[in-house]
Amino acid sequence: MVKASSHFSLAAKAGAKLVNMEFIQFGPALVHPITGYLLVTSYWKLKPRIYNKNGEEFLAKYLPAGLTVDEVIRSKEFAFPFIINYPAMYLDIAIHSEVTGGNGTEHGGVYLDVSHNTPEEIE
Repeated sequence: MVKASSHFSLAAKAGAKLVNMEFIQFGPALVHPITGYLLVTSYWKLKPRIYNKNGEEFLAKYLPAGLTVDEVIRSKEFAFPFIINYPAMYLDIAIHSEVTGGNGTEHGGVYLDVSHNTPEEIE
């Protein structure tokens, strides 16, 4: 998977001027078996359970006191990609921390499981 930072590096090395870098957005996306499918609002309404390679739900350990996993997931329903939403940022931080900390999957990500929903809800 080519990361956005690789694109920016290539552009800078080719002499492009990089501007407005503070406006770059990122968020969870499907990377296997389909690369680059952004997980949009309707996906977050399914309230996915998020696991690392060890099968551990890890989001709660990255949250400040008073903020719940449910609040963070609900905030993703409305936050990405058009506005900055404070609770939603903890999901990105948690996923990044797990992957860079050695707890990512064999494909360099985490698992998002919606199997606790009915087939009708998923449809």
